[in-house]
Amino acid sequence: ASATPTTKRPAPAPMPTALIELDGTDSQNPDGGDMQYEWTQIEGPKVELSDSKAAKPYFRTGLPGLYRFQLVVTANGLRSEPFIVELMIERENQPPVAIAPEEVSGEVGKVLEVDGRESYDPEEEKLTYRWRPLTRGLDIPFAALNQPVLTFEPTVDGIYEIELVVSDGETVSQPTITR
Repeated sequence: ASATPTTKRPAPAPMPTALIELDGTDSQNPDGGDMQYEWTQIEGPKVELSDSKAAKPYFRTGLPGLYRFQLVVTANGLRSEPFIVELMIERENQPPVAIAPEEVSGEVGKVLEVDGRESYDPEEEKLTYRWRPLTRGLDIPFAALNQPVLTFEPTVDGIYEIELVVSDGETVSQPTITR
């Protein structure tokens, strides 16, 4: 296994309410199969990772400084060499804003769209989208969860909640919820 996460350096500092995302998804397992991630902060103002075992954990900070994290990936019983991720937080970065309608109506068996394209980043950086069903039983194709417009066909009558979070590659928006 080899740990080769995606990072940006130097990363602008977020405002105190912003989130910074680490990304270990470029790590590779030459034999294929699942990988386990282990992130550890080794330098910088102390932060709490959302999930130190996730491929893409995030943390909240507003303090400038050098942040260092170590990523070790385990696959098929083998551990990678540690990969060090450095983030130099130098300036304030405005977090992106997720915008989606509060309510959308549809019918079972007919295509329903939830439009998140009004979401924006104050510095006009490119956004990535992450939709997440909050209600059990809502069947949404995996490929639709990372698109600006969420498109799916409801299979059961009901009231559902879906969350949208957008990222500018450095910080993550606060979630917005559509019913």
